[in-house]
Amino acid sequence: MNVLYLVNYFIGGSFIALLSLEVGFALTLLFSYKKHRDIFPIGFKYLWGIVGTFLVFYLINFEATYPGILAGFAKIYDVPFIIIAVLMLFKNSFITYAYHVKDEKKEEIFLKIYAAATVILTFFAGSILTSMFTGRAINPITDSINLISVFTSPLNMALFAAIILISLLSYYGKMLGRILGPSLLAIGVFIIGIIKYPYIFGDKVNLIDNITQSQAIITSTIIVAILGYILLIGAFLLLVRIHKIHYPRKAEKTKEKY
Repeated sequence: MNVLYLVNYFIGGSFIALLSLEVGFALTLLFSYKKHRDIFPIGFKYLWGIVGTFLVFYLINFEATYPGILAGFAKIYDVPFIIIAVLMLFKNSFITYAYHVKDEKKEEIFLKIYAAATVILTFFAGSILTSMFTGRAINPITDSINLISVFTSPLNMALFAAIILISLLSYYGKMLGRILGPSLLAIGVFIIGIIKYPYIFGDKVNLIDNITQSQAIITSTIIVAILGYILLIGAFLLLVRIHKIHYPRKAEKTKEKY
């Protein structure tokens, strides 16, 4: 099995796992903001940046790995990509506003806009992932796609429901559950990638036929992937460390308040 193929799927699975953690926070913001507002901002303040960086990490790796299908891929998913880009802009902007505004009411509004954008973004990201696996409503010859059929596919709905469920379990569960749920989701995506190897869009496109043949790019892609993972894992561990330092104090403050 091609190493670059495995690296690309591993990065994609990691992004889905981290996104599920962020969705758990987002759902809590939407439905239980006042009860948890003194506990979760520490995690929020850094997790959104790591998730966004992982998305860029995946797209750059995909571009370097599969230059042969990049133009067609971008044409097929131009509308979902634009929607995701706008939602990324919304969520990153509003969480930044929330941490600098002095008014608590505005802070709540900004954080809930961020949370809603995060949940909607997850739906569109899942739509791209499931359609890549199944090829439902996609014609790679004409680079066309039926978006309604893609968005309403049973597999897409099932994946979105699974991410929501795992996100809630991850946030409200014990530490093992918080790590185990997203990890299983990432492993599931990775296993499906191995089963589907080397095809996407059902069996319509062979990725190995479109993979880069440049040895310089292959070497640099693997090096960048390793260094990128080291940096991102380091950032995630820093997030966990900051959360452990601040969580007890925030929890105690919340207990006194309620």
